[in-house]
Amino acid sequence: MFWRRSQPLRPSSPHLRALALPDSGRMQVHGESNYQYPLHAACAGRIAPFTDEDGCWDCALSVDVALYAEPENTYDPNAVRVDVLGFGCVGYVPRDSARDYQASLMQLASLGLVATCRGRIVRNRRAGYYAIYLEVGDAAAVRRAVAAACG
Repeated sequence: MFWRRSQPLRPSSPHLRALALPDSGRMQVHGESNYQYPLHAACAGRIAPFTDEDGCWDCALSVDVALYAEPENTYDPNAVRVDVLGFGCVGYVPRDSARDYQASLMQLASLGLVATCRGRIVRNRRAGYYAIYLEVGDAAAVRRAVAAACG
């Protein structure tokens, strides 16, 4: 099966308080093909529809997601990890967007907050594996939300 566990799941940080980010946009998570086991587990027996960003958005499986800055990431020092709450890492914010989000996420983490948003799990029609999209605003909207939370 393609979702066989290839690495241990990383637990989310339970000691952090959540800050819900604006949900005014949509972004596909990258690298999700490497995290099929936690995506499958997050479906919790529900069937994820075969679709893509433009189709059947309301049918996609909704999950809670946390975003974590990963400045120590050896592949990308601007990395932003995407965790499905309770199931661990399922991919990363696209590299071209991560730099814009990471500073805000690090600011939140310094205050004991973690950024959360909704995720939508679907099956990629072309490849057949799970994909996940985030309901999250652009970097400017996130910066405004973080500034308001930090007072």
